[in-house]
Amino acid sequence: MGIIATYVYLLFYAFAILLIAICHYNLSVKRWRDRGWRFAGALAGLLPLAALISGAAHWLQPRVAEVIPFWYVAGVDAVLLAVIAWNAVELGFFESREP
Repeated sequence: MGIIATYVYLLFYAFAILLIAICHYNLSVKRWRDRGWRFAGALAGLLPLAALISGAAHWLQPRVAEVIPFWYVAGVDAVLLAVIAWNAVELGFFESREP
C-alpha cells in the first residue's frame, strides 16, 4: 500500500508542478508585455527553463560525476538565481511602461 501511495503522491506532485509552471508562465508573459519588452513569451519561459535545467543538472551530476564536475552544477544554479532575481525585480518592482 505504501508503494501505491508514493506513486499517487508523485503523480499529484508532478501535476501541481506543471500547473504552477504554466500559471507562472502565463502571468509572466502578461507582465513582460505590460513592461513593454519585445519578446515577452521568450522572457517568460526563461525562468521555468532555467529551473528545469538546474534540476536536471542536480539529478545528472551524481550519476556521471566523472564527466560533469560540481562547478558546472554550481554555475547552473548561479544562472538560475540571477534569472530569479532579474524576474523578481523586473516584474515585481518596476511600473508599467504601457499607458
